[in-house]
Order: sequence, then structure tokens, then C-alpha cells
Amino acid sequence: METPVHPFQTLLEKTGSDLPGPKDLESVPAALELGAAGLRDAFVELGSHYLEALEHLKPGDLEEAVALFVHFKWTERVKQLLFLYRDVLFQHLKGKVLLADGKLEETALQRHWEQSAVALREAGHELAQWAQDEFTEFGNGNPVARKQLEQWRLQNNPWKVYQAQLDTICAQGSFLRKNHQETLAFLDVFQKIYRLSGDMIKRCTGKIKELEVLAEETKTWLETIKDSFTKIASRLEQAESGLSLSNYLEAFIQGMESLVASLPEKWQVALGTEGGLVLRSDIDLRKRTLQWLEGEALPLLYEVWELTEAGFNEARMALSNIRNRVLIADNKEQFLAANLIQPLMRNQAFLQDSLSKSADLIVLIDDRMQEYFRLSNLYDTSHPFLSMSMQSTVRQLGASRTRTLDSILRWGGKRMAFLQGLWRRVEREEQLSFSEKTARYIESRQPDTSNPHYVPIFMTRGFVGASFAVGRGAEMGHLENLTRQWEAGFRGAAILSGPRLSGKTFLGEWAASRYFQGKTIRLVPGVEISLKGRKSTATYNLEEALDFLKKYGMNNRPLLWIDDLELWQDSNHTLYDNARSLLQFNDQNATRCFVLVSMSHWVHRQLQAQLGIDRGFQASIALDEMSREEIAKAILIRHGATHKKLVEKDGTEITSSQFSSLAKQVWRRADGNIGEALQWWAVSILCLEEDKVYCELPEAYSIPELPDTDTSLLLAEILFQKRTNDYRLRKQFGPAFQDRYVDLVRRLLGMGLLTRLPDGSLEVRECAVNALVGKILNV
Repeated sequence: METPVHPFQTLLEKTGSDLPGPKDLESVPAALELGAAGLRDAFVELGSHYLEALEHLKPGDLEEAVALFVHFKWTERVKQLLFLYRDVLFQHLKGKVLLADGKLEETALQRHWEQSAVALREAGHELAQWAQDEFTEFGNGNPVARKQLEQWRLQNNPWKVYQAQLDTICAQGSFLRKNHQETLAFLDVFQKIYRLSGDMIKRCTGKIKELEVLAEETKTWLETIKDSFTKIASRLEQAESGLSLSNYLEAFIQGMESLVASLPEKWQVALGTEGGLVLRSDIDLRKRTLQWLEGEALPLLYEVWELTEAGFNEARMALSNIRNRVLIADNKEQFLAANLIQPLMRNQAFLQDSLSKSADLIVLIDDRMQEYFRLSNLYDTSHPFLSMSMQSTVRQLGASRTRTLDSILRWGGKRMAFLQGLWRRVEREEQLSFSEKTARYIESRQPDTSNPHYVPIFMTRGFVGASFAVGRGAEMGHLENLTRQWEAGFRGAAILSGPRLSGKTFLGEWAASRYFQGKTIRLVPGVEISLKGRKSTATYNLEEALDFLKKYGMNNRPLLWIDDLELWQDSNHTLYDNARSLLQFNDQNATRCFVLVSMSHWVHRQLQAQLGIDRGFQASIALDEMSREEIAKAILIRHGATHKKLVEKDGTEITSSQFSSLAKQVWRRADGNIGEALQWWAVSILCLEEDKVYCELPEAYSIPELPDTDTSLLLAEILFQKRTNDYRLRKQFGPAFQDRYVDLVRRLLGMGLLTRLPDGSLEVRECAVNALVGKILNV
């Protein structure tokens, strides 16, 4: 097959021929953006032409083979070439920032561009030659090529998706250039602040040197004086009144604050590229810059100013001292005995010491600002940008230390009686056994059974409707963005991790109902799957279930929703093997099927350490703490759904401030966990009348310390699996299970710390899970 006569083939062969040389670095960004856009436009024209042509071409036509080759194979290679253009653009713009910040030589940037231009030209030539060779293979009727064409005819044409991706890559180039201009503008602000600090230091040291010169001139004049006492005193008064000192520190602070105010509070900066993404970071540049200057630079500048101000005051005092000695002298003998030079000599020694101390401070200030106060440090992701030293943090906290300490001492005196009573309670607490403490803890977390119409709305788990969604706006927006990217052709795979009751199931089911209505496949061990009339019951072999899904469930681009990945393990199939099978499935199918998986944060941590599981997913969303306001809103929404009136114990209606106080206490007890907070609220609500309830928070007991290692090991294993049975525990612990753990399981069941489900499986009582995780797994 001959290469199609089309301008794009020629354009590829000429790639990089019009790029500027290494001496013309200013023209490089525009040339790269223009070159990428030209390639994109030419190829879009080619692809659109063949998309229309396919409507009337017959299978087997030569032109039809060319069209399929362009859409299915050539487009991916062109996309990679545009990625190269974008990556070279980012690196060049980054180099220009480093150059402007004094961290890179211009010759190094020129060499980098020269090498990049060569790489772009070679990439274009290689792509043109590769296309020519491929055309030849297809034209010769190669059996492999014919088979490939048959497969392409059966697949959906990907051109529209590819076209959107090509547009996205070029848009990323435009964003990088715009972001570069912003970076240079903010870099200029940083450099102006640096110069402003240098001006202040220069003025301070200049004033100290000026005072030194004045002291030396006055000393020389006094040593050779021939004037009368009156003239001497008048001249000294004139010298003293001629001294002036502007507040250099205040001038610096005003200028610095004005410059910092020009920095943005919310700024999105590009820090790198990876595949189809531009890696970005959102930063409050104004706040972080001001915090760093106030913590790291201003204290040192203040010391320089204090030395300058002290030197100025010392000089004025020396002149005033000498003038007073002259005025009280009645004759020449007293005048000579007054030792007028002594105050000046002390002043000179003080000024020299101030200058020496200032020099040490100036070196420290300059080193600190040269190393840390650089906007280009943003690109060094191995270190936090404008990080605060421990010394600065302590210094900032120390400002309020005295007032706080005084109030603590006053409070401590009032609380002494309370502490004595608390000690007596501790003594009584020590007398309780582990079983008594456990029973008390579980009993305190049980809701009022006389309130059946209120409690279920708070205790129901999972997705109960979009109207109850609150406090997860950022996570919902993240999922929406991932879904949009997946629809545009990128892979779709996300992890939801968090402690028990943190809302993982709710968020997953919300995403299913919002974006995959009627197209959600839920995989649960032991539950039957039905796809295209074919049925299969999932065992604990996740690879087998995923193979069934690949065969019969991928046509309508579904959501694969696996809630609680830790359930996929038994004595024959480990969680590690199933997780590895899931990663392989993602690599092959995440563009045709959106994969959403939830797991506990401790399981996520272990799989990340063993498998690097995050690399197999587009994003990992952590559902940890919610804010006090969001939890209060969630409680209020569910309370409204009960149609009950919340009152005080005496029947008077509760105020908004009282509700806020109660919600705050619940938030603290739950450590920000939404599910725990809802359960605490349900436990605290008591029925007053048929339509009235009141809140009375029970004593917040903690889970007791576990009595021995065997109990810790057994509970840790059950927590990790979330749900298990005696058979699996016997396989896990071997002969030791019969000897040491069988009776322990019965004992923990009797205490209520373990519960046995209707199918015979075991799990830790839900209200104790997070508390035990903190004690046993330290997370």
C-alpha cells in the first residue's frame, strides 16, 4: 500500500524544522504550542476525513484499511508525539523560571533546548517512517494485518475519543504557558521582597557606620579643642540634634505587606506532567509567604533593627553625657579632669560590637532567603515549599505563652478538688475486671429501645438517598471529575478508604445511582451475578468473578462496585492474590469499565506497602474526619426526617446554640467519624412524649486495655478480615486454635465483644471496631 497523499505525512517529516535555535529562547514556548497545534489540526482533518469516508467504503477496500489504520493505530502514536511536545514545553518553561530565579545558567537552558529540538525532529521522522512501514504491511495483504483489520471492524471507532484527547493535550499546553506567566509575576514579587530586605539591612548597617564616623570625628575634635566651654556645649548640642533615625523595619514591613497582598490566596500551579495529566497543586501563596516571612525572616530583621536603634540611642546618650560634663565644669582643670573622651570610646566599642552582631545576622538572613525564599522551590517536591522550622513555630507560639500560662495556673487551682475526686474514681476503676469494663462500654453504646421510630434513621447504614448527602462535597466532586475523565477515554478506577462507619458504602452507592443508573455490577462473595441471562455465584476467587464480568458484562460500560475488598479472602484465596487480580483487571479494562473499590484504611495501608495498590488506580479518596459543622448538619437533616421535636428534659424547645453545643460534644466523641457521630446521637436521644425527644449524652467510657497477647492476635485477625468463621481461624492459627483460641472465641462472644451472624460467621461488634483498631493496629 502506498502512503496516502496527504499533507500530514509531509508535516511529520518536517517536524521541528521551523523550531527556533538555542540563542532564541524567548520564541521557544510559542513555537512549541504552535507546532503542537499544527500537528493536531492536520491530524484532526485527516481523521475526520476518514471518519466520513468510512460511511461509504466497503470492507476490503484499500481506502477502508487506511481509514481504520489511522483511527485505531496511528492516532495513539500521534498522541504520544503531542505528549512529547507538551513535556518539552513544561521542562523549558520550568527552566526559564529557574533561570529567572538564579538557579540555572542560560547556557544550560540553551543546551537543554538544543537536545529537545533534536528529540522532537527525530520523533517526527520516526513516526513518519513507522507509518510508511505499517502502510506497506497492510498493503501487502499480510495475514496478521488482515486479522487486525477484521478485529477493528467489530469494535467501536475510537476517533471521537482520541480527538477529544488531542484537544485536551493542546489545551494543557496553553494552560502551561499561562501558568508560566503567573509564576514569573509572582517570582518578581519574591525578588522584590528579597531586595526590600537587602535595602533595610543596607540602611541599618549604613546608619551604624555613620554613627561610627561621627564618634571618631567628635573624639578627634575634642582631643584638639581650643574653643570656650560655651561653644563646646553648643556644638555638642548641635551634633546631637542633627542625629535622626527613620524606622527602617516599619518601612520594610509596610512594603513587604503591600507586595504579599498582590499574591493570590488560591493559586493552581503546574508541578509536572504524567501521562495524560498535568500535575497541579493548589496553594494559598499569600498566606504561606506571609507565614514564612513572619516566622523565618522578620525575627532576624527585627534583631538587626534593634541593634541599629540601640546604637543610635547609645550615640545620643554619649553626646548628651559629654555636653552635661562640659556645662558643669567651672574651670579648665575640671574640664580636663572630666575625661570627655570616655563616653565616646564606650560608644565606639558598642557600635563595633553591634556591627559585628549585625554581620552575623545578615549572613544568616541572606543564607535563609537564598535557600528557602525562592518561588522556584515549588518544583522540588521532595521538600515542603516555604516550610517552617521548629524554632520558628515555637517562637510564634511563645507570643501567647505568658497569658495562657497565667490562665492555666488560675484554672488549675480551681480544679484541684476535681482532680482529687477523679483520683478516687480511678481507684474504683482499677477494681473492675476486663469483662465488666467491656460490658459497660458496649452497654453505653446501645440506643433507647423505647424510641423505635427515631433510632433507625440514624442507625441505618449505606445509601439512604441523595437528600442525606452532606459533608462530602469535595469527595463527590472528585468522583464526578474521575467519571468525566473516564468518559473522555482515560482509565476509571478509584479507591474509597477510611475507618468503619466513615461513609464508604454511602459514597459508592451515591456514585452508582448518580452516574451509572441501571449499569452497576456489585461483586459480593457468595452472591449470585446475572449478566446477559447467564448466572454465576461468586466464590472468594475474585479473578474468577472478574473473568465472568469480562466475558458478559462489558458492553454497556458499567460500574464495577466492590464494597469492602477485605471480604474477598478465605483459606484458599488470600486478599493479596485477589488484590493483585484486581490490579491486572484494571490495567486491561479500566477504560471500558469504571472500577470503584472500598476498603478499610488499615487494609489499604497494608496493600499499599505490599502491592503499591494506589498505582493501579486513578485516585485514592480517603474518607476520614468530617468537620464539626458538617456533622451537625447531617444530624439535623436526619432529625428533620423523624418529624420529632427536639426539646430539653423539661419540655422547653431547644435553642440553636444548645443544639450546636450538643453536636460539638458528639463530634468530639466520634473523632469526626460521621457514622460514629450518628450512632452517638442515636444513643443519646430519649423519648419524652410521642412527638418529643431530648438529648442526654451517656458517660463516654473507653474500650479497656486487652488482657493478653492471644486476645490481641485473635481480634487483629478478625478485624483485618472484617468477617470470618471458625474454619478460617482454625486454618490461620493451626493446632494452637484448638488449644488456646477456641475457648477465647467463646469468652469474647459471651462478653459481647464478638458477635455471631446468622450464617455462623464472626465479626467484632460494630460499636467497638474503631476503638479496637486504634489499640491493636495503631491506626
